[in-house]
Amino acid sequence: MTIFIVNLYWDVSEEDLKNIFNIYGGVNKCKINSDRDSGRKRDFGFDEMTNNFSERTAISDLKDVE
Repeated sequence: MTIFIVNLYWDVSEEDLKNIFNIYGGVNKCKINSDRDSGRKRDFGFDEMTNNFSERTAISDLKDVE
């Protein structure tokens, strides 16, 4: 399962997301998309964790967190 993360600040890095989600378990992949034309980071990303239980816990705990 992949977690869709929205409303990210522009200065958040993939490493920042990985560090946050590592608290809940292993992270397979973490990606923040970039605008195709400008190359600037977009305000959303994706996180894929190693365990579905960890994903559900992370979603529950981080919902509505800035």
